[in-house]
Parts: sequence; structure tokens; C-alpha cells
Amino acid sequence: MSTLSSPHSVEPKQRPRYALIAMIGLIIAGTLYYLATHYAFRSVWVDIGPTPEARNNMYFGAQKFLRMQGYQVSTTGLLQEALDHIQPHDTIFLFYDHGMEYEALSENVSRWVKAGGHIVLIAHYLWEEDEQSSGDTFLDQLGVRQYIWPRESASSDSESSADSENNDVGEADSEEADATRNSTITTNESSDLQEPSGAQCEPITSSGETSPDQLTLMPLAPSGHPLQLAFESSYHIEDESGTASNPLTAPPVHMLDYSYGAGHITVLTDYFLFNDHNIGSYDHAYFLWWLAGNSNQVWLVYDKYSETLFTLLWESAPYLCFGVGVLLVLWLLHRGLRIGPIRTEPIRARRQLLEHIDASARFIWQNHEHSILLDEARQPVLSKCQIVNDKPVFSKQITRALEQLKLPEARLLWALTTPKVRDELEFVELIRILQQVRTRL
Repeated sequence: MSTLSSPHSVEPKQRPRYALIAMIGLIIAGTLYYLATHYAFRSVWVDIGPTPEARNNMYFGAQKFLRMQGYQVSTTGLLQEALDHIQPHDTIFLFYDHGMEYEALSENVSRWVKAGGHIVLIAHYLWEEDEQSSGDTFLDQLGVRQYIWPRESASSDSESSADSENNDVGEADSEEADATRNSTITTNESSDLQEPSGAQCEPITSSGETSPDQLTLMPLAPSGHPLQLAFESSYHIEDESGTASNPLTAPPVHMLDYSYGAGHITVLTDYFLFNDHNIGSYDHAYFLWWLAGNSNQVWLVYDKYSETLFTLLWESAPYLCFGVGVLLVLWLLHRGLRIGPIRTEPIRARRQLLEHIDASARFIWQNHEHSILLDEARQPVLSKCQIVNDKPVFSKQITRALEQLKLPEARLLWALTTPKVRDELEFVELIRILQQVRTRL
């Protein structure tokens, strides 16, 4: 008699499956609740350092600043490239030791400056009194003379005559200059300078690397307050021709400006004021803007040195470089000499008969054909012997051969009668004995 089950009843096999699904649901719900109560999304700014463009360009800050003022700025590592694209009334900042390249292009530069261009040069070499030259032909022709300051070779007679003629005036001017210098430095009135047009400039603060007594005060600002510039105070340039304009009234002088046709040439003692480390210090950025003047295009020509390929690879993929280095060391060890005595090269002369016998015997043993070869090697020797009671008796010819070989009769008897060969070495020895005796018969 069959029984009918209720349609609403649950089979026992389905209950564990429902319990597993419920447990998984509880675990998922608990995990979501924990994440919702313990984690929160937030954005964090991480300083990853300068961009590759900024690392490879030491005048990146100066370039960005000039572009903020509305200038079109181009950079290059060759003066020739700038001259190929230069336009009249543009400005070139030549920030590296031009050397032979500038001497070869001096005529092109002179022609462009006379047409209205402006070039800013750096005096890299000192004037040598003995040679009457500094090594820079172009600056020597302009009359630029650079010395170490204070000068040791200054004429005492000229100083005494100048002091006697202008004693009162010099004292008054020096007192007024000192008062102005001290008041300018202590009150830090350079912040009152007019900002360059085209951008809102942030206040320029001092980096603290140069003491106030070593700052150069240059009266170039329209407001009348001198610019504070951290030139290298141990250098001083003079104009021998007397045609340059100099905004400084007291040495050391760090800037000379020459009118050259429709354009002009500016000579500075150093260019470190405008690199990324110093452009934000004192009034260096304002001075750069003043030198650019009314030009539309500004060219920054500097030595674009690049890092080596290994340095770039190490910075980009240090683990890959380390792995390649380890593999290279392992390969060198593999290809190098092993630890132990050095093996001499084998003599390439023809092998002796015994070497051929040994090689042939080993080959036959490895191919399991030693029994056939052993019977064939014994047959020529047994044919010279007499068989008495199933034992070979050696003839005089065999005895004479054994004496010549200095081989005992027992060894030959063992080679002829041994029933079974144990290993490869024993087989090679048997074949060697039989073959030596055979060759003597």
C-alpha cells in the first residue's frame, strides 16, 4: 500500500542546501557591513617629485615664469639651431660656455644683433694681463675684462689721486650709499617693486644662502628701489672701451650693456641666478623679466646634458637591471674556468694501436657483442697451441712472444681459458693481451 506525501513538505536532502545558502548570505552581509563601517573613500595628494622634463631642464622654472609673462620661450642645446629660427627683436640667453661654437658663429650673431636682436652672454674667463686676452675673442673685442674681486693689482697712485681730488664728495656719497644699502636690506622694500605684466607674481623670498652684505643692489625697477641679486661677489667685470652702460656705481660690477647697431649685448658675470635652485630667491625672476624686455620670443640656450643609458634604466627599472646583472655574473661563471687544475689540450697526433684496441673493445662491450669478438681474438692464438687434456700448451713461438712482451704465461692462459667476463674493464684487458700476442706471432 503506497503512501502519498504532502505537496508542502520539504525533503530532507534539500535542508542542508538551504542552510548553506543562508550561511553564505550571512557571511556576505557581515562582510559588507564591516567594510561600510570601517572603510571610507578619500583622495590623498602624493608628491612624486619633479617631472622628467623638469629634471632634465635646469632652467625649467625660468621657462615657466617667462611663459606666464606672455613670452614665447624655446630651449635648445645648440646656438646654431637658435640662429636658424631667430627673428629680429628676439632675445637669446646663452647660458653655457659657448667656446669654439660661438667664435665660428660670431659673424652671424653680430649681424643679427645689429638688426635689433638682444643677446645675454656670460663672461666665463678671467682677463690675463700677460697674454692680453681672456680666451673669448668676441668679449675681448667688446672691451670686457673680468677680474677676481677685490683686485690685487690696482694702482695705488690712481687711488690716492682720486681720493685727494674728491675727498669730500666721496665721503658724502659713500655715507649716503651705505645708508641706502642698509635701509634697503633691513626693511626688505623689494616687495614694493612693480609686478611684471601678464601674471600675478607671488612675493619673492630669500633662500638664505647669501648673506645680505654680499647681495648686489641694482637700481633697475621703475619704483626706484634696487633689485637684490645674489651674484658671485668674487668676480668683477670692467669695460675697457668705455662704451658700455653700467647701472652700478660701485664695484664689483656684474653687468655691462653694449649698444650694438639697433640691438644690444648684455654681459653678466654668472648665470646661476636663473637656474631652478635660485630663480625663486631675492629678485632673480624680476631681473630675468627685465632682461627679456619687449621681446616676443625668448631663446634659452644651455648645455642639455643627458644622463647615461644605464642611469635611466636604473631609475626606471631597478629590479630588471639587478636581474640582468645577476644573470650576467652567472653566465660569466659558467663560461669561465672551473675550480681545479687546468686541463691541457689533447695531443692531436694519431692514436696508438692499444688505444684503438681499447676503444673498439669498449664499443663492442656496450653493444653486447663481446662474446663474438672474444672468440675471434682467441682463435689465432689457440691455433698456435697444442691442446692437451683440454688445456692449451704454448709453443716456442708463443713463449718467445711472451718474453718479448714481458707478459707471464699465466696471464695469457687466463685470457684463453676464462669462461665468463665479469665487466667492461676485464673484457678490455682480455682483448688487449690477445691482440698483443697475436701481433708477435
